[in-house]
Amino acid sequence: MYYCILHVLLHLAYIVAFFRIDPTVRRVRQATQRRYLGDDIGSDKGMLPPLYTYIRIQVSYRPQASNSVQKMVKHYELGILDQRPNLCTYSVVLLGFPVRDDQIDHVKYHLHRAADRLGTAFPWLRGRVRRTFNHQDETTSSGTYYLDLHTKHDILKVQDINPDGHSYAKIVLNGAPMHMLPAQSLTDQRGFPEHIDTSKEHAPAFEIKANFMLGGLLLCFATNHDVPDMTGQAQLIRLFALAMRGIPFTPAQVEIGNIDRIVAIPKLRSREARMEFPIFKREKPSRDSVLDLCSEVTSDAIWKMVRFPAESLSWLKVAANRAAEDAVEDPSVDVASGGWASTNDALSAFLWQRISKARMNSTGSHQETRMVRILNCRQRVNPPISHEYIGNFVFATVATSPVRCVQDSRQFATIAKDLRRAIHSVNDYTIRAFVSRIDEDSDKSAYYFDASLREKCDLTISSWAEMGLNSIDFGFLGTPDIARRPLMASSESCVCLVDKTKHGDIDAAMCLSEDEWVTLARDDIWNKHAAIVG
Repeated sequence: MYYCILHVLLHLAYIVAFFRIDPTVRRVRQATQRRYLGDDIGSDKGMLPPLYTYIRIQVSYRPQASNSVQKMVKHYELGILDQRPNLCTYSVVLLGFPVRDDQIDHVKYHLHRAADRLGTAFPWLRGRVRRTFNHQDETTSSGTYYLDLHTKHDILKVQDINPDGHSYAKIVLNGAPMHMLPAQSLTDQRGFPEHIDTSKEHAPAFEIKANFMLGGLLLCFATNHDVPDMTGQAQLIRLFALAMRGIPFTPAQVEIGNIDRIVAIPKLRSREARMEFPIFKREKPSRDSVLDLCSEVTSDAIWKMVRFPAESLSWLKVAANRAAEDAVEDPSVDVASGGWASTNDALSAFLWQRISKARMNSTGSHQETRMVRILNCRQRVNPPISHEYIGNFVFATVATSPVRCVQDSRQFATIAKDLRRAIHSVNDYTIRAFVSRIDEDSDKSAYYFDASLREKCDLTISSWAEMGLNSIDFGFLGTPDIARRPLMASSESCVCLVDKTKHGDIDAAMCLSEDEWVTLARDDIWNKHAAIVG
């Protein structure tokens, strides 16, 4: 009698806990149950497993405690969208803080303590990216990427620097231009667009380099792009900031951070129709394609930081949406399906228009131009993925328009609304179809979001502006003065909206040819809304 009552109470407690946990964790636990115990357990029919099954799963799979993870796992397999060879590069974020000489030892102590806490809670961060091949399909497969935890590395490195005699105050006073922040002086890792060969090079999953200089600290976060996307990197930075403040990670943060990536993101079900994505495929490369990617990057394009003031952003957004309001009377414009343009849409449209205008002499009016925008998919699947998921989970929209239309200033609102509609066209099915396409293709080396990009005609935009990097509290250090992408190798026609300042301005890192920069400098409309930082 008492056993029955106890069994019922425990089972009810499990049911309540099951539906209160994060949807991402719940989906992974269900998928893990199917992997360990068969498809009849925790299936899509909504049947909850019996209590003994729940306990069995928690014993066999629960990366809550870092010690158990270290004992269980010698390698950490990366997720489906982490497996593309073109991701073998580093995403590098730089944050700046004022630090007096008498504070340096205290800051170093907090940095080392925070790095140790982060590495203990998420031991895979100390691993190195490796690639393995199945001998049966070695000639047709791009291999499997994983994190090798046998040879661990220190997450944090510390050095004293004197970048060309510049003090921290001078860098901040000049607006932190990219030419004053060379990546080769601030990080040991080669950032995008340079690629690495994981078979020959040490490829740490995550590395923080603390660069102390006169009057300040430049904290450089280098994350192997095979491991997270930018949203995942921002989550790692937030977790590090929590550790700097001495705040323990919650069990949910630890579980999501150590989650089984193989089943973390959704794929198509067996009876759903598959999709091809030819716009994201390049001509099939040779087996040595990754080695080719690692060759020296050469381009005459120049990176510069550009600031778009908050007042200009507000004006651009109003201009983009005024026509949307008027278009309600026009039955050809479906405002409800995506006619309302965001600030990001308006700024992207402005960049596309003014840069296309600057290229007028090199592109014929009959040509089409494309804009590729990278899109975070976590909240676009049903049910949504936790925003704290650290792996890669992005998609891309490709908007296409005749060059003459994009160059026409009267078409600004139309361009902005077209960009918004392209985003609204990305739905749960499209995302899951892309995940399945990558998963089912043994050779993932042909998939690039910019596969159709033409450097002198098109544009790629990614955005960190909504990450809130400059508002993250690092405890003793406070919040960053600057958030930047340091100066790295050229990647022509690439734009990254790096930071939204505390005043509402947006800073963008842009890589264009010298001729294009000169032409933009003579563009009155450009100069009205943009200020070159350098």
